[in-house]
Amino acid sequence: MLARDWIPLLGRHARPDRVRATLHLATTIALFVGLYAAMLWLADDHYPLAIALALPTACVMVRAFSIQHDCQHGSYFASRKVGDWVGRALCVITLVPHGHHRRLHAVHHAVTGRLDKRKCASDGFPRTAADFDLITVAEFRSLRPGARRLYRFLRHPIVIFTVVPLYLFLFSYRVPILHPTSRHRGWLSTQITNVAIVAVIAGVAVIAGPRFVAVFVPTLICYVTVGVWMFYAQHQFEHTYWRAGAQWDVYEAALRGSSYLALPAPLHWLTGNIGMHHIHHLCPAIPSYRLPDCLRDYPELARISRVGVADSLRMLRLALWDEGRERLVAFSELGRIRGEG
Repeated sequence: MLARDWIPLLGRHARPDRVRATLHLATTIALFVGLYAAMLWLADDHYPLAIALALPTACVMVRAFSIQHDCQHGSYFASRKVGDWVGRALCVITLVPHGHHRRLHAVHHAVTGRLDKRKCASDGFPRTAADFDLITVAEFRSLRPGARRLYRFLRHPIVIFTVVPLYLFLFSYRVPILHPTSRHRGWLSTQITNVAIVAVIAGVAVIAGPRFVAVFVPTLICYVTVGVWMFYAQHQFEHTYWRAGAQWDVYEAALRGSSYLALPAPLHWLTGNIGMHHIHHLCPAIPSYRLPDCLRDYPELARISRVGVADSLRMLRLALWDEGRERLVAFSELGRIRGEG
């Protein structure tokens, strides 16, 4: 079945439901506030228990980002204006500026899986817009030694989970001028977002005292780690999709180049179903609270681009696109790959 043939079948789920959307939003905010309050209450006398709640709190922050992400697509509420205001308000939870990220994310959707839309930088290898940098085996072999070392550094798992989130949350999301899609637009709104985030964090810190920092830092670490891991697993898996020119198809890139991250049902709920990413890319108008309905009605979708948790961790070592075999490979496989493929 071609990817484009799924569009009319999934289309009936591409409509907002005000009741479900409001309930989804309310439970997210209530959970976040409740978990943070519990951590602050436990921090003085039962700190290990407080830290144990950092991971579920981080997952709820991902759930809030899933809602914000829907609002950026205009799929969460029927009214785009309402969705935009909700998306802006959620930035104090997600720490992601609504308008700036919407522009970055639009680029991501437009060029997912497209080799010829990467731009070659001064260091010698093509950069992937709004995604993790990825090059082919042939491109890697043609690089100068210094550029090879730089690419290996950028694709190392330690860098992916440390340098990448630091860059995103300290620079890219804070200073939109660093990205060409937001050179002038969105500067003021992003700075207002930054001020709002700092004001909320400072206000809670003043009220809660030092214990706030003691729970905020580990929760933030868990949040960015889970977020980067999920985004990585959504596109960087073994049999993903990369093509160039006329060979690239927007629908196949959406369905085959985005994964279904198979999590236990409670984790899907806790993270706002954001792991059902292949359906989202194929039909971004479907709100996140309707994605499980798609899998229920069409269970065969759960077998397409399926990636398990263990698989996603194993695939962290995959760093190059083998055009001959149409799969991601590890640096250790270079010796067994001849020519361009």
